[in-house]
Amino acid sequence: MPSIAKRLESLAMRPAIGDPSFQHWLTHQKQLEFIKANSESDDELVLYAGFQNTFVYSVLVPVQCLEPPDAEDLLKWNGNAFGSWGVLHGYGPERTLEITPPLSGFGSRTIETGEPILFLRDYDGLRTNPSTYVELSQKFTHVSGLHFLRERSAWCRLDPNGDIVEKARIIQIGDGENGGFDRAVIVERRLLDEYAAMTDSLVVQMFDFTTVALESFSGWADSRTKSFHDDGALIYRRGSQPNAGFARGVQIVRPRLSKAGLSNPPDASEPKKYISFIAWDWKNKLVKDVSCAPDALANYFTTSEKPFETSPAFFRPEVLLKYKADTEKYTLATRSISCRGAWHLQSYDINAAGQVHTYLVYLGRLPYEEQHYWRSFNEAPKGGLSQRAVKTDFEGSWEVESDVLEELKTLLHDLQRRAVPWWHLRAEELLRKLAYPVTTSKDEWAEAISVLDQVVVEGLEEKWLRRKLSALSPSVDDRLRALKLLENCLTALGFEPDHARALLGPFHDVHNLRSTQKSHAPGKTAPEEREGLLEKHKTFRAHFEYLCQSCLESLTIIDRALAEPESRRLRTQD
Repeated sequence: MPSIAKRLESLAMRPAIGDPSFQHWLTHQKQLEFIKANSESDDELVLYAGFQNTFVYSVLVPVQCLEPPDAEDLLKWNGNAFGSWGVLHGYGPERTLEITPPLSGFGSRTIETGEPILFLRDYDGLRTNPSTYVELSQKFTHVSGLHFLRERSAWCRLDPNGDIVEKARIIQIGDGENGGFDRAVIVERRLLDEYAAMTDSLVVQMFDFTTVALESFSGWADSRTKSFHDDGALIYRRGSQPNAGFARGVQIVRPRLSKAGLSNPPDASEPKKYISFIAWDWKNKLVKDVSCAPDALANYFTTSEKPFETSPAFFRPEVLLKYKADTEKYTLATRSISCRGAWHLQSYDINAAGQVHTYLVYLGRLPYEEQHYWRSFNEAPKGGLSQRAVKTDFEGSWEVESDVLEELKTLLHDLQRRAVPWWHLRAEELLRKLAYPVTTSKDEWAEAISVLDQVVVEGLEEKWLRRKLSALSPSVDDRLRALKLLENCLTALGFEPDHARALLGPFHDVHNLRSTQKSHAPGKTAPEEREGLLEKHKTFRAHFEYLCQSCLESLTIIDRALAEPESRRLRTQD
């Protein structure tokens, strides 16, 4: 079946006069069939539609006001989606002041008891065309956990896997020739049903389909054919004449679930699923498949033959690449991994053999799909736990070697917090992307160097450094760039030339490596350069640690040097 958007667009298509389908078009049978099918079989429901020949507006009405529905009263509705909360002034013998609800004065006593879910609002201060925009009820969005994302034109939330899912969305109808006014808003049916059930309400869709051949229309004729329809759910009046027609009424949409069915937490009826991992059952001194289900594991205080919940499983390092590649969704810390709004892996580490390891108890807390992802990288241990994991997780000691990358990030965060004038972070996401290479992939290593260069070297403020050097030295070569300007600033501040050059050496190394190893067409020396670095450092990670350590030491000294009183005076002048 075509999408709702395509089916809505087809409603606006007018056959030419004389076309065999023109008279059928005037009966609005296609429109009536659409809204009926939309309520009975679609996974999304139209909250609002406003475009040529078509108007649909849905509100919630208490169940008790529709049992039974008063057809004559419902057909008296007379309003639109621009209704909003207002202020009513009374000027009788005693002046009164009251706040009026959005559906007051809607013409139908039944509908006036209802609750709007959608509002069209107009603000002339908007520099957009049209100046109208769509709001959903805060009560509905708060209860449903929805947030409007402008770039998607949709109200969204996170699913159990941390992915953004659209639950209600604005769709443009046609090619936008009508200034953007032709649009519809549709909502996930289950979400609306849940809200309707919780509020003891039914959805009432008001609709008006009016089709007119303007080139021959001079008014509504008394002789037009009229009909009335009421099947308890779809209630409307219809009229037609040779050059025009209308169908106007309401549709009552009942939720597909009950309030009683919502009393249990989501997925309470479905037990959580777990899979098995190749793990080191150190309690029984075996390497075997072990389920990560809680009832398959034991703690230190339980007498059992079951493996301990702290039995480690080992994985190829590529398991981390997914989390490194999407820093918007995942936070890959030195010892933990988080997925936004979804899950958290409390601990992991990398052993001397380069394997990622974590404990079965933590794997069991991951969503089932995420467990399968980790299982695809699972392998038998090639070594033991990392020394750091042994100390922190089993010996309870935090006297472990500091992590140089974390120290570097801490310093950079501090520089940003203090707003030093000679460096700033170009984008916050760069620090999230700054991570160790964990595999033997040269591309992953080159990408890590590229990010390090973007953070450290590209963060240098060339304009400030030029002004600083001009204040310290009588003449400054206009061709000098940030790194050379910084080196000359240090020399002018009293550093020995060789020392200043050495301090900038790590920055040059990072920048040059990015050029040779990350460029689309690396030179002939790139492979030889990699081989030389691997021969010296053994692994890409060890080399990257060396670069981070060198940059950390240089930045620490540079920060102290440029923070002298004279530098602070210059900053004040700026």
